[in-house]
Amino acid sequence: MTSQPEHSLPSRAQLHHGAPRQPWFKKLWVWVVVALAVVAVVTAVVLVNNARQVAPPQSGEQSGEVEESVVDPQQSDEGAQVEDPESSGGSEGDSATTNDSEDCDAAFAQAEYYAGTLYVSEAMAKSLLISPDGDGFSADAASCAIERLDWDWNANAIEKARLLSEDPDLTTEDIYDLLTSEHGELFTPAQAEHAVAQLGSQG
Repeated sequence: MTSQPEHSLPSRAQLHHGAPRQPWFKKLWVWVVVALAVVAVVTAVVLVNNARQVAPPQSGEQSGEVEESVVDPQQSDEGAQVEDPESSGGSEGDSATTNDSEDCDAAFAQAEYYAGTLYVSEAMAKSLLISPDGDGFSADAASCAIERLDWDWNANAIEKARLLSEDPDLTTEDIYDLLTSEHGELFTPAQAEHAVAQLGSQG
């Protein structure tokens, strides 16, 4: 009877722990994880580089815009120097027209008061309007107001003569002189004569 080779039985420790473990660097999943990590890092680096490559043209465009913004105001200033005389002239003309109209309106209201309440002559009304001690309007504004007023100055001369005639010490000649005097009412000779004649007819 032939003897068969004896096989040694595994020890209790071998049965408990199993076969010896492989080193970690020999395991496939470890290298898969490492490969994925490398791909992620490379991808991140590529994205960052792309972002940096895109950024310079934008900054260049911005600098170009800044340069254009520096140049354009000069060009616009040059254009403004050419166009401004007309535009400023127009705006100044509009402003002057508005001011003249406002002055005429104000002078008209004052002239209407002088003529309707104080019964002054046309010359006296204009003198009061332009006098520095009076209203201080410009001559143009005063003329505009008087023309717009279109008053019956003969009626004012008659009313002023009537008021003067209430002074018993004044003669007809005195009233005439006061009506026409440059230091008096400044009515025209024709207006004063008409007023004095009206006093005679009423008396």
